[in-house]
Order: sequence, then C-alpha cells, then structure tokens
Amino acid sequence: MKQFRRIRAWVVNYWQGIVFGAALVGAPLFVLVYRLNTLTDRLLLTREAQALGGAFNKQIIFENPLQLMFKLPEYALKLAKLNTLFGVRLISVCFALITALAIYYVARQWYGNKTAIATLVMTVTSSWLLAYGRLATPDIVYPLLLSLGLAYGAWIRKTKRSGLVMVGGVLLGLAFVYTSGLIWLAIMAITWQRRIILQRIADAPRLTVTILVIVAVGISPLVLASILRPELITQVAGLASSPNDSFANLGIRSVDIIQQFAVQGHQEAEIGIVNVALLDIFTYVMAILGLFTLFNSRRLDRFKVITALLVVVWALVSLGGPVPVIALFPIVYLLTGAGISRLLGDWLKVFPRNPLARTIGLSAIGVAVGLSSIYHLQRYFIAWPEAPATTEVLQIARTNAPYYENLLQY
Repeated sequence: MKQFRRIRAWVVNYWQGIVFGAALVGAPLFVLVYRLNTLTDRLLLTREAQALGGAFNKQIIFENPLQLMFKLPEYALKLAKLNTLFGVRLISVCFALITALAIYYVARQWYGNKTAIATLVMTVTSSWLLAYGRLATPDIVYPLLLSLGLAYGAWIRKTKRSGLVMVGGVLLGLAFVYTSGLIWLAIMAITWQRRIILQRIADAPRLTVTILVIVAVGISPLVLASILRPELITQVAGLASSPNDSFANLGIRSVDIIQQFAVQGHQEAEIGIVNVALLDIFTYVMAILGLFTLFNSRRLDRFKVITALLVVVWALVSLGGPVPVIALFPIVYLLTGAGISRLLGDWLKVFPRNPLARTIGLSAIGVAVGLSSIYHLQRYFIAWPEAPATTEVLQIARTNAPYYENLLQY
C-alpha cells in the first residue's frame, strides 16, 4: 500500500514530464510504424532480401562481420522465429526512432527546447528518414551511429559517471569500427577527446583492464575476417571494391551530393521518389543559414564538431563505397536546427518584450515546420507508392516473392 502511494505521488508530481516523454516517443513511433507492411503491399523489396540474406546466414556473418549492428538483431529475430515482414522492418524503425531522439537531445543541448522540438518534428517526418528507416536494410545504421556519437559527446561533458562513460564509449566505438567507413570517425573522436578519455581512465583505473579486454575480444572477429579475406579492408576503410574507382570521380560525386539535396534526388525507387530533391526548400535554406550561423560562432566546439563531421562524412560518401548519403542526415538536420534557432533568436532580439510579436514569430516558424512536415508525409505515404518507378519495383518484388519465402515467417 505504501509503495502504491509513493508511485501515485510520483505520478502526480511529474505527470507533465511523463506526458511529454510519452508524446516524445509515441508520436514519432506512430509515424514510423504507420502502414509499415501495407505501404509496399506486404512485399519484401529486393534490397531488403539481399540484406537479410547476409544477416540470416551465420557463415556469412563470420566471414564478413561488417554492418554487425544490423546483422545481429536480425539474426536474433530469425533464431526466435520472429522474422516476419513487420519484425525485420521493426529493427530499422527502432534505429530510426533512436536517431530522431538523439538528434533531439543534441539540438536541445545546443539550441534550446523550442528549436529541439521543431528539429524533432522535421526529422521524424522527413521522407528521407522514412524511406531508409522503414526498410530492413543496414543503411539506417549510419545516421543512428552518427547521432548517437554526437549525443554521447554532449553527454560526457555533463556526467561524472566515469565507468559508464568508458563502457558506453567502448561499445559505441566498436559499433563504429564494425560499420563500413566509420572507423575514421572513431579514430577522429578518440584523437579529439583524448584528454577527457585519459581523465576518465584516471578516475576509474580498475575498469581500464576490463575495457582493454572488451576491446581486444570485440575487435578480434573483424581482425580475423580481414586476415582471411583481405578485400574486407577496403570496406572497413569505406572505399569502393576498386580503390582507384573511389578517387577517380571524387569531385563529380561531391557535386552530385549537392544535386541530390537540392535538385534531382537519387535514382533508386526503393528508397524514395526518383529525381526529386531530398530536402524541401525550407529545410535547405535553414541548413545553409545554420551553417553560416555556426561559422559565426566558430570558436565553439559545436562548429568544430559539425565541420569535421561534414567534411569527413561528405568525403566518405563521395568515395562511392559502402557509405550511403543518408549518413549525412544528422548533420543536415542539426544544421537546420541551427538555422531555426538563428531565425527565432533574431526575431526575439527585434521584439524582446512584445508578447504579440513573440507569438507571431513562434507561430510563423511553427507553420513553416508544419508545412515542411506535411509535404514530406504526403510525398512518402501518398506520392511514392503511386510513382511509376515504385510500381515497377513492387512488381519485381511480387514476381520474386516465392524466392523470398525462406527469409520470412508467415
């Protein structure tokens, strides 16, 4: 009885936070799972079948343990006989949800709660994230790890739990190493935060040996696989199968990324409408404004972090290897958040004590964010399934459905 009263008192005292937290998770989750199966006519797409074929085969995982963040949970689903179409896609949905929440956390630390909420709304309704976050493919791991890495970097500056920081950092670092191309970001992060890392080691010396053992054991499967199959080294480095191909058209691919953002989009019907820009005009303008805003505050660490990530990830995508353009997603939307924060901040500076002007400014930004979200939701849930290229993709999936039956439980 006393325990019940304590729980009731806690709920009464913190009900606003509980409701906000439930909405913060529940609303994005609803968007991500809405028509998860029926939007593709309950069909497994070809790129999903190829990804699951490697994730469900234990021998293939041992031979090529890269993209382990995707393969392990999918293989666990198969062992539990839960590998339904909804189940295998739910893994990506969870990754997309964590990505959005991690971006929200970083935006809240950098720009404040209002901007963070606007950024979260734009993030979770983005057709770019929905296209990757609702398919059973490993591409969603890239924005997941980059957003988690940024959130971890913001968190370690506030917490005093050295042991938890070290364990979390090692696990996150191993996840980076096991994802093609992201080993460079792991090296960059260790170099950047070496003073904090050394301080944490000094604060928790007993954990140091344990951490070293975890690293040695954790990295050994990838080292062994790379020795047995030296071609994996190019994948670990984020290069194309032929390294010469990676550098031959580096400049052209770099320009192509800008075109994908603002002009022509991509050419893969399975992950969105072809030849349509990935970003809407509001997001694009806010991201550019955010970049200039951070440049004007270039003494802050956030500018250095975003700039370094933008350069390195942009280069990795431009190499034409395994790193997909969705890896830039967290960077683009954090820049968008910076642009919104700048816009709102300048408005409030002009009208610092006028409640009507404050309401008008917040409402205008809210309307712009809402229109952007509606555009992306209609684009993904209405326009994409009806596009001619998507119809062809679904027809191919329907034809190949008998060959994919061994991948799923019905």
